[in-house]
Amino acid sequence: SDLADCDPLKTGFLKQPNGDPKVLHPCGLIANSYFNDTFDLVTSGIDMLETDISWESDREFKFKALPDATKAANMDEYQFINQTYPDVEDVTNEHFIVWMRVAALPTFRKLYAKIDKTLEKGD
Repeated sequence: SDLADCDPLKTGFLKQPNGDPKVLHPCGLIANSYFNDTFDLVTSGIDMLETDISWESDREFKFKALPDATKAANMDEYQFINQTYPDVEDVTNEHFIVWMRVAALPTFRKLYAKIDKTLEKGD
């Protein structure tokens, strides 16, 4: 891939064996400004569904995890997403995929989860 597309954020805080900074994977401002807050419900019996929150086409075609062998062979040169955000195992994390979908307008919301139940007053 062309690292020019990553400007202004190509490298991370980890160092290669030669002392140079590792290349971020994925690189760029969107991937590396990931909104990593989490939410918990305190009402029992109500669950937040955190699957199928991203576009199916993004899950199927755009965000694919690297094979373990490829990742292992490139550990010295690249800083992978789980090294920047330990709660994100790889780019198939649905919260990460939702974050990466660029909004069309400057004011936007990102889906965190779904509640598959009608909430009553006080829930």
